[in-house]
Amino acid sequence: MPPIIHARDTLRLALQLVAIALVVGVPWLQYMRMLDAMTQSQESVSHAADMISTISTINRNLSDIDSSVVWLALFPGRPGLIEQIEPARESIRAGIAELARLTDDEPAQGARAASYAALIDARQSELDHAVQLIERREISVARELLSNRETTRQLRGISAELRDFELQALGEGRSEAHSSRKHYIVIGTAFATGQLVLLAMIVGLSERQYRRRLQLETRSAYEREQANLILRTIRKPIAMLDQNLRVEMRNPAFQKLYASDQPDITGAPIETIGNGAWSNAAVLQILRDVIALDKELWDYELQQDIPGIGPRIITLNARRMPGSNGQADHVIIGLNDITVARTAEGQIRELNDILNQRVTEVSEANRELEAFSYTVSHDLRAPLRHIVAYALKLERELGDTMSSRSREHLDVIAESARRMDRLIDAMLQHSRLGRGDLHRAAVDMDRLVDEVRSMIDADTEGTPVEWQIDRLPVVHGDASTLRLLWQNLLGNAAKYSAHSEPPRIEVSCRHDIERHEYVFRVADNGVGFEMAYADKLFGMFQRLHSEKEFPGHGIGLANVRRVVARHGGRIWATSTPGEGAVFHFTLPDRVIGSPEGEPS
Repeated sequence: MPPIIHARDTLRLALQLVAIALVVGVPWLQYMRMLDAMTQSQESVSHAADMISTISTINRNLSDIDSSVVWLALFPGRPGLIEQIEPARESIRAGIAELARLTDDEPAQGARAASYAALIDARQSELDHAVQLIERREISVARELLSNRETTRQLRGISAELRDFELQALGEGRSEAHSSRKHYIVIGTAFATGQLVLLAMIVGLSERQYRRRLQLETRSAYEREQANLILRTIRKPIAMLDQNLRVEMRNPAFQKLYASDQPDITGAPIETIGNGAWSNAAVLQILRDVIALDKELWDYELQQDIPGIGPRIITLNARRMPGSNGQADHVIIGLNDITVARTAEGQIRELNDILNQRVTEVSEANRELEAFSYTVSHDLRAPLRHIVAYALKLERELGDTMSSRSREHLDVIAESARRMDRLIDAMLQHSRLGRGDLHRAAVDMDRLVDEVRSMIDADTEGTPVEWQIDRLPVVHGDASTLRLLWQNLLGNAAKYSAHSEPPRIEVSCRHDIERHEYVFRVADNGVGFEMAYADKLFGMFQRLHSEKEFPGHGIGLANVRRVVARHGGRIWATSTPGEGAVFHFTLPDRVIGSPEGEPS
C-alpha cells in the first residue's frame, strides 16, 4: 500500500506545481500579449497616417499639375506655369515609391496601389499631351482633352478605397487592443482569485489526504473480500502458490479435488497434496520458472492419479502475480479436467473412421454401378444392330410378297430397336454425367439460355413460343453440363406447352443472400402434372404422360437432377394439371471449396 500512496502524492504535488505556474505565468503572458497588441495598434495607426498623408500629397501635386495646365490653356504663353509642373511631378514619383513600400506586406492593398499609380501615370500622360497641343496652338483640342475627367474620377475612387482600407485596419487594430486590455483585466482578476483558491487548497490538502488514505484502505479490504468471493464461486480448481510452491490461497473446487478429506491445506507444499498427484519434478520446475522468469503457461497437459477419483487428464494454466508491499511474487494456477472431452474425441475419431469406411464402400459401389451401366449399354448395342439389320434384310427378301400385317410387325421391330438404341444413348449420357470431371469456370447463364432458346425457336412448329427471360447471373460451374440442364428444362417446357395458345415460358432468378445461392425458376403454361407424382419426375425412365402424347425417353429430368446435385444445388417442381409447371433449382453463389468464400 505505501508505494501506491507515494505515487499518488507525487502526482498531486506535480499538479500543484503546475497550478502555481499557471496562476503566476498566465497573467504575465497575458500582459505581454496586451503590450504586443498595443504596439501593433500603434504601428497600424502610424502606417495608416503615412498612407493617407502620402495619398493626399500625391493627389495635391497632381491637382497642382492639372491646375497649371488648365491655366496654360486659358492663358497660352503665360510665364512660370510650365516651370511649376516639374517639381510637382518629382514629388508624385517620390510619393508613388513610398506608397509601394507601405503596401509591400499587404497583397490586396498593393494591387490597389499599383492601379492607383497606373491611373496617376495615365493622367500625367493626358496632361503632357495637353501641354504639347497648347504649344502647337491647338487650344480647343487641348481644352477638350482637359475637360475629360474619367481618369480623375477613377483616381478619386481608388484613393477612397486605399484610405478606407487603412481606416478599417486602423479600427480593427484599435478594437483588438481594446479587447486585449479587457481580456487582460478579466484574466488577471480570474487568476488573482485562483491564487486565493490555491492557497485554500494547500491548507486543506493534509486533511483530504488523510481521508483519502482511509478510503483506499477500506476499498482495498473490500476488493480483497470480493476477490475471495469470486474465487470461491468459480467451479474450476484455482490456487495461489508462494515462491516455495506452498498453497497460500485456494478455492473450494481445488480443496475438493485434491484434499476433500482434509480440513485445510493452506501453507502445505503442493507436492504433498493429492497423494503425490503433484510430485512430478518437471511440473514443479515449470511452476518455479513461471515465478522466476515471468513466463506464462497455457493448457499444459498432465495425467494425474487423484485419490478417490482415479486417473484423470488435466490441463494446467499458470501465470505470475507480482507481490505488493515488498512481498515475493506468487503464481496463480488454474486447472481443467478434460478427461471426458478426450474420451469423446476418441469416440468421434472412431465414428469418423467408420464413416470414412462407409463412404469408401458407397463410392466403390457407385463406381461399380457406373461401370456396370456403361458396360451393359455398350453390350446391348450389338444385338440391337443385328435386330435392325435382319429386319431390314427380311423386308427386302420378302419384298411384295409380304403382307401388310407382316410389314407392320417388321416396322414395329425396327422402331423398337431404334428406340432401345436411343435409350442406351440416354443411359450412357446419364452415366457420363456421374463419372466425368467438372471443368468449373465463370458461366454466363444469360448467354446459355439465349443459345438454347434460339435452338428451340428454330425447331418449333406451329405457334411460336412467347419467352419472358429476366436478367440472369454469372455462376461458377461447368458450361457443358449446365447447357445440358437448360436444354432439358427449356425443351420440356416447350414440349409440354406446345398445345397451349400461345405457348409461354418464363425464366427468372433471385439471389438468396442468407443461403448463399441463386434460385432459378422455369415456368410454362403447359399440361402440368399431379403433385402426387412429383417424386417420380426426376427418376430414370419415369414418365407421367404417354410417348404418343409427348415423345421422349424419361431420362432428361434425371440428368438435370444429377447436374444440379454435382454443382451443389437442389431441384424441385410444383404444378397444377392444366395450368402448367414450375421448376426451381439452386446453384451456389460462391466458389465451392474456396477458403475465403469467394463470390462466383
